[in-house]
Amino acid sequence: MLLMYKTDNGTRICNMLPVRFQIEKRMLDLREEIVTEWKEEKTFWSKMRKELDWMFQRIDTHPFLVEIEKGTLPKEKYRTYAIQNLIYFNNAFRNHAIASATAADSWIGQIFQIMVSESTVEYTAFVNIIKAFGITQKELDAVVLDPSLVLPNSLAYIDFQFKISSIGTPGEIAACYLPCALTYGIREIGGCDCPYRIAKGLREFYGVEKEQAIIYGDYARSTWHHAYVKACIDLINFTAQTSTDETRTRIKDTFRRALEFEYKFWEAPYRHDSTKNRKMEDYF
Repeated sequence: MLLMYKTDNGTRICNMLPVRFQIEKRMLDLREEIVTEWKEEKTFWSKMRKELDWMFQRIDTHPFLVEIEKGTLPKEKYRTYAIQNLIYFNNAFRNHAIASATAADSWIGQIFQIMVSESTVEYTAFVNIIKAFGITQKELDAVVLDPSLVLPNSLAYIDFQFKISSIGTPGEIAACYLPCALTYGIREIGGCDCPYRIAKGLREFYGVEKEQAIIYGDYARSTWHHAYVKACIDLINFTAQTSTDETRTRIKDTFRRALEFEYKFWEAPYRHDSTKNRKMEDYF
């Protein structure tokens, strides 16, 4: 199987790669592949996704997402989420790079390297929409300069991904990133459509201009996002097919834990009260 992807310097081809990360494919083709695999429930990933569907449903119906769509979510809660998501982004770039650097096979390293560069599309759209919401440059700078801003759950999530990226198999690494990419993905591929729902709410009720909202809301419908999701799925299936029962168990455990962190990523800013001191037991 050939892996082909486009770069600024042209198209590069890696021969005989068992994982497809085909950036040049049309969006609908990638979407159809993901949907078909999910619905047929024949692969390791699709069975795992089905087994943990209830966790996706919990995220899908979280009050943070429901209320921002209705315009009833307090602004401060979205502001808290925005800061935590920026912290997540900064560390996710690092963790993807670690996964690329520590990969035993060069073709796997290339996949994680592409994920780093392609994720900048989402990052740029997110920074622009939170600026339109009212996040200041000073607040953006503080994300890097002030380590006290990170909430306990966010720190635990980041550290979890750091560990898996450093010592995990390719399937485990993909499993720790896929829940985020998938819940932010569109419903047709098994996601919760979080960016679109948030962007719609910000546009209708929180004064964010339409253009910025559309750009952020639609990024998960892009070819690159589908390709990211598909690459994670294929890495999970490839590792599951070529590994032991112990490794498959670890992949499933990693996927579930990452889903728990995803749920708490919405729960923490929803519960957080910036006017009060945080209790020791909060947000876990």
